[in-house]
Amino acid sequence: MSSEKKLLVISEKGLGDALTLLPSLRALKYIRPELCIHMFAPGLKHLAQNVRHIANILDQQIISEQSSDRLHDWLKSEDYTWIWNTENQHSLWRPILKSFDNPNWISSLPHRKWPKKDVLQIRKQQLKMLFPELMECPESLLPLLQNQLLEKQRFKGEFLHAHKLIAVQPGGADPNKVWPAENYCELITELVKDKNLALVLFLSPSESHFLEPGFLPQSQNLIIIQDKLNDLLPKLAACDLYLGNDSGFYHLAYALKVPVIGLYSRIKSVRVWSYKSYRAKSLVKRLPKPMVRKWKTWLKVQDVYQAVQHWNNGQARNLVGR
Repeated sequence: MSSEKKLLVISEKGLGDALTLLPSLRALKYIRPELCIHMFAPGLKHLAQNVRHIANILDQQIISEQSSDRLHDWLKSEDYTWIWNTENQHSLWRPILKSFDNPNWISSLPHRKWPKKDVLQIRKQQLKMLFPELMECPESLLPLLQNQLLEKQRFKGEFLHAHKLIAVQPGGADPNKVWPAENYCELITELVKDKNLALVLFLSPSESHFLEPGFLPQSQNLIIIQDKLNDLLPKLAACDLYLGNDSGFYHLAYALKVPVIGLYSRIKSVRVWSYKSYRAKSLVKRLPKPMVRKWKTWLKVQDVYQAVQHWNNGQARNLVGR
């Protein structure tokens, strides 16, 4: 049996969920520097070098398509001192961890049972179940590697004509949280009229409809990026503002110290997933519950355009509920 103290963190949902764990884990690493933290977090796969000061991102192939019995045996062989499973109630890990009856191997409450706190406070309270001495969590920051810092400077230097760069990412894993593509197109069309701004549109393969002829305006102020996550990181960090849905990209931009404007479908989502910071603004419509599904209609292009203009003019206004 190894004498090394090891913590396994399981976060298989996506990029945003995994990024919200990092402040708590960084705080833990500060008070327990000898602790070896491993993470199953496929969302952080391409950012493994950026988070290596906090955790070692495990190869997902270790557990890919494994049966419950094999996962059980693997956990037993690895001899983790602590395990923090952050996955929801349908996770395969929950019954496996429960079968060991180890008080230091825990699964967090499902999202629907979370208290009415922001996600960083929730994560801290979850981790304090294993480490009661955990202190206040630092701000979520993702450091760039040296070559990424150089690329950030190079990319920024391409836009000497523009005073500010605005990053836009219109996608999201949950289609119910995605503002319509036509709205993004209308917003971009208005914003590129300001020659002091440059719009950097980050697109994944699932947003290829934005590239259809005639859909987006033709402007030298509009740059389209389709790089992989680790390649686009310095370009996102070079931007002065991020605008997009409540998604993993929103959390990534914030972790890179980029001010963010998030578009939300529900007030409840704002309370949990938005950041309580001068660098983060949230746009959401206060609608009666039966009308929540109509948020895409009620959150208008003009609302978002005005939010960007308030930021551009240096007005620190509370944008929630506008």
